[in-house]
Amino acid sequence: MNSRIISGRNNKAPAVRAIVTGPNGVNYELDTHEEIVEAVAPSFPMRQKRTEDTPFMMSPLLNDIGYLAEFPAADEIVTGLPEEQILMHANSSTF
Repeated sequence: MNSRIISGRNNKAPAVRAIVTGPNGVNYELDTHEEIVEAVAPSFPMRQKRTEDTPFMMSPLLNDIGYLAEFPAADEIVTGLPEEQILMHANSSTF
């Protein structure tokens, strides 16, 4: 559904606004896309590395599922794995 339909307004530009806390503890209001990107960009590498040491980034899950959940096993997980496969992964010595 379109936000214009929900709000009843015919705004041409998206509403962009964020409040961030600066290094000195003061809150700043950012109201342009460029300001927001500049403020959040430093956190991207940290957020992208959060899963590096998780079971999904190690064998056997990585080999079965893939980095982007592109292998058939990923679909099986969503639709429901057979119980014997769940037990096989749970009893794996790599965890």
